[in-house]
Amino acid sequence: MLIRTRIFLTLITFLLVVFLIGISFSFFGSKQIGYINIIERYIEARELVKTISNIFSEQIRAYDYYVYLHEDSEKHTFNEKKNELLKRLEIGKNLDIERLNFTKEHMDLFNNLAARSFRIINSKGRSSAIKKTEKSILSEIEKIREELEILLIETEKQLNNSRKIALSYKKRVEYYFILICIFGIVVLSVISIDLYRTITGPLKKMEQAATIIGQGNLNYKIEIKTRNEFLSIADAFNKMAGDLKEFHLKVTQMGKMAAIGELAGGVAHEINNPLTGILGNVQILTRKFPSGHEAYQMLMKIERAAIRCRNIVSDLLDFSRKEEVETEAELIEVSKVIDNTLTFCEAEILSKNIKLVREYSTDILNVEVSCRLIQQAFLNIINNAMQAMPDGGKIVISTEKVEIENEYLAQIQFKDTGKGFDDETAKHLFEPFFTTRGIGEGTGLGLSLTYRIIKNNNGFISAKTENGAVFTVRLPLIT
Repeated sequence: MLIRTRIFLTLITFLLVVFLIGISFSFFGSKQIGYINIIERYIEARELVKTISNIFSEQIRAYDYYVYLHEDSEKHTFNEKKNELLKRLEIGKNLDIERLNFTKEHMDLFNNLAARSFRIINSKGRSSAIKKTEKSILSEIEKIREELEILLIETEKQLNNSRKIALSYKKRVEYYFILICIFGIVVLSVISIDLYRTITGPLKKMEQAATIIGQGNLNYKIEIKTRNEFLSIADAFNKMAGDLKEFHLKVTQMGKMAAIGELAGGVAHEINNPLTGILGNVQILTRKFPSGHEAYQMLMKIERAAIRCRNIVSDLLDFSRKEEVETEAELIEVSKVIDNTLTFCEAEILSKNIKLVREYSTDILNVEVSCRLIQQAFLNIINNAMQAMPDGGKIVISTEKVEIENEYLAQIQFKDTGKGFDDETAKHLFEPFFTTRGIGEGTGLGLSLTYRIIKNNNGFISAKTENGAVFTVRLPLIT
């Protein structure tokens, strides 16, 4: 799984936890708020019942004062309390207290009886009528008080029940909040640990790889099994190690060639002077003997050996010489360079029963190189191909325009139908003094000198076996 996917899942999990917490708070909070409103209504109803009960007690007291003490002011107080009770009972309707309706009926009956009692007292009626009325009034008062008591008890009970329910919703909010938090912490912890391992594991492997490669082991490879961003980084790291290995081999090869070149140059100079003297004296001595003389034949063998030594010394000097390509570079078309090179060896190619095929590109391939040195490099490759086909064969020379890494190059290929070479030979093909021929048949400097010439002209040369040897030279194309 990709790291960005893991981070996305972590974010989604966090948002999900926040969402669940919000939903739980919203749902249970709304329920709790609803019951809080009910509690407030019951508290208001309880206070209203208490107020009605107190007012009703004051109304009864005013009635008693008026009936027994005949205080006219108490009658006025009685009527005020009656009106106040009516207002309170209307408030009870708004609070939806059904039992107050039954209480109101008894209060209306009580007020009617009280008014009747007041009329009898004002008309100085019979005491028996007053007693009968008072008996009814006491009965209604008792009923009203019982109703108010029951109403107060029921209101208090409903208030307590609502408080318990609201408290239970509060506990549910706390419970679900803790549960969701635990769930979120567990899930986020698992994802975070997995993300930590996903990141730190490959980083440790890369740190270890950097240490090992820094110690010189360029063959070490990072192996990452998980398919995420670190896989591409590991591939790039492994490619870098491979490029470093290749570069290291090239640098080693260059250092080796430079050291051998310096040694070869010093040896060649030391050998060249006495060799010139030997060759000159041999040529003078050959003039003193007829061609059929035994001494003449021996002197000719010495001369041929000396000439061979001179050629080897010449190759050594060419190999050790550091050419300044920039001073000799010129703009020339590739096919012309090849044709000019073939003028030196085409007759020898045909004499060895080798067929020469030219497959030039229709594009004009101009390169800026040292013409003399490039001809020498091409000639070395052609000579190598001729020597690989002692019984005849075919040499195909082709040119084409190629694009590599957004750069246009002129590609020249030399193909022969010889036996080619194996992988082990390919590793040492461009090393100085390496040859697959017999003793006395080659110096092993031709391809190494060719490699240096191509490289000094900002080119590249490679070789492979494909029904014979195939040498590929690429040079920067001048457009």
